[in-house]
Parts: sequence; structure tokens; C-alpha cells
Amino acid sequence: MRARVYLRRQGATAGTYLGVPLVGTYDVGSSGQDITVVPGSMPQKATHEWTLAVPQYAAGTSVTWAVTRLEAWAHQGTSLDWDA
Repeated sequence: MRARVYLRRQGATAGTYLGVPLVGTYDVGSSGQDITVVPGSMPQKATHEWTLAVPQYAAGTSVTWAVTRLEAWAHQGTSLDWDA
């Protein structure tokens, strides 16, 4: 399985986003990825984690991040493309 996850800062109005997305990638069996499987997880029900650096400063006192898109592909050809 391969996947990409997109995060963006939410804007002041529902459905609006600021800046460019932060993109994490995952590919089963590859090394040096953004997203990793938590040790002890089973393939049928795995838990994944993504540690990423976010900008230190924002134009407000708090920032809300949202998953705005998820793309996934199975090696058999099945795919998923979900957006906000």
C-alpha cells in the first residue's frame, strides 16, 4: 500500500485553508518515510504515526490543522482519493 496525506491550516470560514499543504508519504516496505507504522501494530489493523515540523509562527494565537486530502493505492490496483 502507498499513501499520501495532506494537512493545511484552516481559514476563518468553513472550507477555507491557508498556505500550502504539508504532505506526508507512506509506502509499505520502504525506508525513510514520513509516515511510519507504530511498532507492535498488525498489518490487518495497523496504527500509523506522522511526526512533522509545523511553522513556529502563525497570524493568530492558535492554529487548527485539518486533513484536506488522502490518497491511497493498493498494489493490486485499488485506489482511494478523498478530499475535504
